[in-house]
Amino acid sequence: MASSESRRSNVPPSETGPVLEVGTTVVRGDTTLKIGQINVKNSMSRVAALKSPPPQGQLDIIALQDIPKGFPWAPIPGYHLNFYSSRALIEDDNPNKENPESASEWRIDRVAFYVRESIPLADWDVTYHTDEFDGLAATLCLNTASGSIRIHNKYSSMIDLTFTGVNIATLVKSCRVISDMDEFKSDHRLVVTELEMAPYREVKARYAWNSVKRKEFLTAVDEALSAIGLPPLESISDIDDYLERFIGAMTTALQKIVPIRPIRRQAMRRWKPTSAKHGKFTSVRAKAIDKMRGAPNPKFTKYWLRHKWKSALVDRRKQRTSWRRFIATEAEGIVKGRQKIFLWSRLSKGWAQPKSLPHMPSLRSADGKQYTTHDAKAYQWKPCGPASAKANYPPAA
Repeated sequence: MASSESRRSNVPPSETGPVLEVGTTVVRGDTTLKIGQINVKNSMSRVAALKSPPPQGQLDIIALQDIPKGFPWAPIPGYHLNFYSSRALIEDDNPNKENPESASEWRIDRVAFYVRESIPLADWDVTYHTDEFDGLAATLCLNTASGSIRIHNKYSSMIDLTFTGVNIATLVKSCRVISDMDEFKSDHRLVVTELEMAPYREVKARYAWNSVKRKEFLTAVDEALSAIGLPPLESISDIDDYLERFIGAMTTALQKIVPIRPIRRQAMRRWKPTSAKHGKFTSVRAKAIDKMRGAPNPKFTKYWLRHKWKSALVDRRKQRTSWRRFIATEAEGIVKGRQKIFLWSRLSKGWAQPKSLPHMPSLRSADGKQYTTHDAKAYQWKPCGPASAKANYPPAA
């Protein structure tokens, strides 16, 4: 069950124009905010099915209830994964592993969100009501060009229901239960609400170095660094101050000389099983999980875990084989083949990077203030020993 309400901003939408920053451009996107909500019934297979967008197109926000404990390890390409756990998680906590080391030593709230990456991180924040509602409720605050909106995500016994506040009832374009998705044919289905609100979009950009003349750039850098000079660096604070001015000078030179261009996003790939054997395993695992819920038995757990790892091994081998054949075909050309090899090597490096940063729960100060962003959390860490720059010995491990 999800509900939403709105708070109007003091600035009219017509006066909020695009903001240009170094490396990124925040622009106003389309005029429709698409919000989905789904009870995944503590099932990883239902979470994986969300990788396929509904007929209405890619959703901006997905509110989930009754999430499984393996949800932190289920990212969706193009989305930020947001949840709350009792402590910071590591890979060994993954309950989907064959032998998880500490799966019972932590707990996770039963509600969570997927937020589209095109929405700037500074425009949304999530508050989890862990103590008040025993981890069954959370609120996402989102700033849009039409005002701010609060999306309440509540896990309860009621299904396929969405409540809308009176302030934005007139902005509801549609709200319907999606019944034509094969993955959600049970009583808990995906509900999509479309609001006539303009979400902000973040368009990433890169520096167009090919358009820069080397001499002009070096001259601009020399002028910027000459303006700040090189003062004596006698303390850590002097170094920090100089680095801040150095970064500011380089940023000024880049803005003056180097143009930026937006990055064209690749179309989102629809998820599908990599082989027929993988699809068969999914159905076998679902039956085993249903039997475990009816009468918990360790043999069912071992049964579907064994089939899971065998299926994953076969799929990895097929993927490697098909990838090598594809690269060999691309490299047949003498000139263009070399260019394609370089292109695919560069893309492969990016694909191999982690999809998202390691998760850390929200931090709360002594006065009750909550810190949720990565930068805000980083500033809350306090040194526990002598600074290595001043001490005569390294800090103890």
